[in-house]
Amino acid sequence: MTTVLSSIKEAQSESVSEGAVVVSKRPRGKAEIIESVIDAAAELFAERGPADVSIRDIAARAQVNHGLVHRHFATKEKVLEAVLARFDEAFKEAIEGAKDASEAAARLAPRLREQDGFLRLIAFLLLQGAPTDSFVIPQGGLHRFITLAGSAPDASANAQADAVVGTALALGWALFKPFLAEASQLDRDLIDRRVKETHRRLLSDGV
Repeated sequence: MTTVLSSIKEAQSESVSEGAVVVSKRPRGKAEIIESVIDAAAELFAERGPADVSIRDIAARAQVNHGLVHRHFATKEKVLEAVLARFDEAFKEAIEGAKDASEAAARLAPRLREQDGFLRLIAFLLLQGAPTDSFVIPQGGLHRFITLAGSAPDASANAQADAVVGTALALGWALFKPFLAEASQLDRDLIDRRVKETHRRLLSDGV
Protein backbone atom coordinates (compact mmCIF):
# COMPACT_ATOMS: atom_id res chain seq x y z
CA MET A 1 0.00 0.00 0.00
CA THR A 2 1.35 3.42 -0.92
CA THR A 3 2.22 5.42 2.19
CA VAL A 4 1.45 9.10 2.64
CA LEU A 5 5.17 9.86 2.91
CA SER A 6 6.05 8.07 -0.33
CA SER A 7 3.18 9.82 -2.13
CA ILE A 8 4.49 13.19 -0.96
CA LYS A 9 8.02 12.33 -2.06
CA GLU A 10 6.78 11.26 -5.50
CA ALA A 11 4.81 14.49 -5.88
CA GLN A 12 7.84 16.55 -4.84
CA SER A 13 10.05 14.64 -7.28
CA GLU A 14 7.60 15.26 -10.12
CA SER A 15 7.43 18.94 -9.18
CA VAL A 16 11.22 19.27 -9.27
CA SER A 17 11.40 17.46 -12.62
CA GLU A 18 8.72 19.66 -14.09
CA GLY A 19 10.38 22.76 -12.66
CA ALA A 20 13.61 21.85 -14.41
CA VAL A 21 12.06 22.10 -17.86
CA VAL A 22 9.47 24.83 -17.43
CA VAL A 23 10.73 28.34 -18.07
CA SER A 24 8.27 31.18 -17.65
CA LYS A 25 8.88 34.82 -18.49
CA ARG A 26 8.31 37.59 -16.02
CA PRO A 27 5.09 39.53 -16.56
CA ARG A 28 5.45 43.03 -18.01
CA GLY A 29 2.98 45.86 -18.01
CA LYS A 30 0.06 46.53 -15.68
CA ALA A 31 -2.38 44.04 -17.22
CA GLU A 32 0.10 41.14 -17.25
CA ILE A 33 1.23 41.87 -13.69
CA ILE A 34 -2.33 41.98 -12.36
CA GLU A 35 -3.24 38.71 -14.10
CA SER A 36 -0.06 37.02 -12.87
CA VAL A 37 -0.71 38.16 -9.30
CA ILE A 38 -4.28 36.82 -9.40
CA ASP A 39 -3.07 33.54 -10.93
CA ALA A 40 -0.38 33.14 -8.28
CA ALA A 41 -2.69 34.08 -5.43
CA ALA A 42 -5.39 31.65 -6.60
CA GLU A 43 -2.83 28.82 -6.60
CA LEU A 44 -1.34 29.69 -3.22
CA PHE A 45 -4.69 30.32 -1.51
CA ALA A 46 -5.91 26.91 -2.70
CA GLU A 47 -2.67 25.23 -1.56
CA ARG A 48 -2.30 26.80 1.89
CA GLY A 49 -5.31 28.95 2.64
CA PRO A 50 -5.23 32.77 2.62
CA ALA A 51 -4.20 32.98 6.28
CA ASP A 52 -0.89 31.25 5.53
CA VAL A 53 0.00 33.23 2.41
CA SER A 54 1.79 36.58 2.44
CA ILE A 55 2.10 39.36 -0.13
CA ARG A 56 5.75 38.33 -0.58
CA ASP A 57 4.68 34.72 -1.24
CA ILE A 58 2.29 35.91 -3.93
CA ALA A 59 4.89 38.19 -5.49
CA ALA A 60 7.47 35.40 -5.59
CA ARG A 61 5.05 32.98 -7.28
CA ALA A 62 3.96 35.70 -9.74
CA GLN A 63 7.61 36.65 -10.41
CA VAL A 64 7.06 40.31 -9.62
CA ASN A 65 8.41 42.69 -7.01
CA HIS A 66 6.21 42.67 -3.90
CA GLY A 67 5.95 46.45 -4.17
CA LEU A 68 3.96 45.99 -7.38
CA VAL A 69 1.43 43.83 -5.55
CA HIS A 70 0.98 46.63 -3.01
CA ARG A 71 0.73 49.20 -5.81
CA HIS A 72 -2.01 47.39 -7.72
CA PHE A 73 -3.94 45.76 -4.86
CA ALA A 74 -2.83 47.55 -1.65
CA THR A 75 -3.63 44.60 0.64
CA LYS A 76 -3.83 40.82 0.62
CA GLU A 77 -7.57 41.14 1.24
CA LYS A 78 -7.93 43.02 -2.04
CA VAL A 79 -6.00 40.27 -3.82
CA LEU A 80 -8.40 37.72 -2.30
CA GLU A 81 -11.36 39.77 -3.53
CA ALA A 82 -9.93 39.75 -7.04
CA VAL A 83 -9.42 35.97 -6.94
CA LEU A 84 -12.97 35.37 -5.74
CA ALA A 85 -14.37 37.80 -8.32
CA ARG A 86 -12.62 35.90 -11.11
CA PHE A 87 -14.11 32.60 -9.94
CA ASP A 88 -17.53 34.20 -9.64
CA GLU A 89 -17.40 35.65 -13.15
CA ALA A 90 -16.62 32.18 -14.49
CA PHE A 91 -19.72 30.80 -12.75
CA LYS A 92 -21.92 33.64 -14.00
CA GLU A 93 -20.73 33.09 -17.56
CA ALA A 94 -21.48 29.37 -17.25
CA ILE A 95 -25.15 29.88 -16.39
CA GLU A 96 -25.78 32.94 -18.57
CA GLY A 97 -28.86 32.29 -20.71
CA ALA A 98 -29.78 28.97 -19.07
CA LYS A 99 -33.53 28.39 -19.36
CA ASP A 100 -33.85 26.59 -16.01
CA ALA A 101 -31.91 25.29 -13.02
CA SER A 102 -31.27 21.88 -14.58
CA GLU A 103 -29.58 23.42 -17.60
CA ALA A 104 -27.64 25.81 -15.36
CA ALA A 105 -26.48 22.91 -13.18
CA ALA A 106 -25.27 20.98 -16.23
CA ARG A 107 -23.26 24.03 -17.29
CA LEU A 108 -21.89 24.70 -13.81
CA ALA A 109 -20.63 21.17 -13.17
CA PRO A 110 -17.73 21.20 -15.67
CA ARG A 111 -16.85 24.78 -14.72
CA LEU A 112 -16.53 23.76 -11.07
CA ARG A 113 -14.26 20.89 -12.09
CA GLU A 114 -12.11 23.34 -14.06
CA GLN A 115 -12.04 25.76 -11.13
CA ASP A 116 -11.25 23.17 -8.47
CA GLY A 117 -9.08 25.69 -6.63
CA PHE A 118 -12.29 27.51 -5.72
CA LEU A 119 -13.50 24.60 -3.57
CA ARG A 120 -10.21 24.33 -1.70
CA LEU A 121 -10.09 28.09 -1.20
CA ILE A 122 -13.61 28.21 0.26
CA ALA A 123 -12.82 25.22 2.50
CA PHE A 124 -9.69 26.97 3.79
CA LEU A 125 -11.56 30.23 4.43
CA LEU A 126 -14.17 28.38 6.49
CA LEU A 127 -11.60 26.29 8.39
CA GLN A 128 -9.49 29.35 9.10
CA GLY A 129 -12.47 31.13 10.63
CA ALA A 130 -13.03 33.86 8.06
CA PRO A 131 -16.52 35.40 8.43
CA THR A 132 -18.66 34.42 5.47
CA ASP A 133 -19.65 38.00 4.72
CA SER A 134 -15.98 38.72 4.02
CA PHE A 135 -15.79 36.35 1.06
CA VAL A 136 -19.31 35.55 -0.17
CA ILE A 137 -20.14 37.78 -3.14
CA PRO A 138 -23.68 39.23 -2.88
CA GLN A 139 -25.79 38.34 -5.92
CA GLY A 140 -22.93 36.12 -7.13
CA GLY A 141 -23.03 33.26 -9.59
CA LEU A 142 -24.14 30.59 -7.13
CA HIS A 143 -26.83 32.92 -5.77
CA ARG A 144 -28.11 33.41 -9.32
CA PHE A 145 -28.26 29.65 -9.76
CA ILE A 146 -30.29 29.19 -6.56
CA THR A 147 -32.61 32.05 -7.57
CA LEU A 148 -33.11 30.49 -11.00
CA ALA A 149 -34.26 27.26 -9.34
CA GLY A 150 -37.16 29.09 -7.72
CA SER A 151 -38.08 31.31 -10.66
CA ALA A 152 -40.06 28.78 -12.71
CA PRO A 153 -43.84 29.45 -12.75
CA ASP A 154 -44.53 25.99 -11.30
CA ALA A 155 -41.64 25.95 -8.82
CA SER A 156 -42.48 24.46 -5.43
CA ALA A 157 -41.93 26.23 -2.12
CA ASN A 158 -38.84 24.07 -1.56
CA ALA A 159 -37.29 24.61 -5.00
CA GLN A 160 -34.51 26.89 -3.82
CA ALA A 161 -33.79 24.82 -0.71
CA ASP A 162 -33.58 21.69 -2.88
CA ALA A 163 -31.13 23.50 -5.16
CA VAL A 164 -28.97 24.33 -2.13
CA VAL A 165 -29.03 20.69 -1.00
CA GLY A 166 -28.15 19.51 -4.50
CA THR A 167 -25.32 22.03 -4.70
CA ALA A 168 -24.00 20.91 -1.31
CA LEU A 169 -24.00 17.31 -2.56
CA ALA A 170 -22.16 18.21 -5.78
CA LEU A 171 -19.59 20.43 -4.07
CA GLY A 172 -19.00 17.93 -1.28
CA TRP A 173 -18.39 15.11 -3.74
CA ALA A 174 -16.09 17.30 -5.86
CA LEU A 175 -14.01 18.22 -2.80
CA PHE A 176 -13.96 14.88 -0.97
CA LYS A 177 -14.07 12.49 -3.95
CA PRO A 178 -10.57 10.99 -3.43
CA PHE A 179 -11.19 10.34 0.27
CA LEU A 180 -14.74 8.99 -0.14
CA ALA A 181 -13.83 6.75 -3.07
CA GLU A 182 -10.86 5.27 -1.21
CA ALA A 183 -12.79 4.84 2.04
CA SER A 184 -15.83 3.26 0.37
CA GLN A 185 -13.86 1.18 -2.14
CA LEU A 186 -16.63 1.89 -4.66
CA ASP A 187 -16.18 2.77 -8.31
CA ARG A 188 -15.79 6.53 -8.74
CA ASP A 189 -17.72 6.57 -12.02
CA LEU A 190 -20.64 4.86 -10.30
CA ILE A 191 -20.71 7.44 -7.53
CA ASP A 192 -20.32 10.24 -10.08
CA ARG A 193 -23.44 9.01 -11.87
CA ARG A 194 -25.40 8.70 -8.64
CA VAL A 195 -24.42 12.21 -7.54
CA LYS A 196 -25.52 13.65 -10.89
CA GLU A 197 -28.78 11.67 -10.85
CA THR A 198 -29.59 12.75 -7.30
CA HIS A 199 -28.74 16.37 -8.11
CA ARG A 200 -31.03 16.34 -11.16
CA ARG A 201 -33.81 14.70 -9.14
CA LEU A 202 -33.60 17.37 -6.43
CA LEU A 203 -33.85 20.08 -9.04
CA SER A 204 -36.74 18.46 -10.87
CA ASP A 205 -38.59 17.72 -7.61
CA GLY A 206 -38.46 21.40 -6.79
CA VAL A 207 -40.37 22.27 -9.94
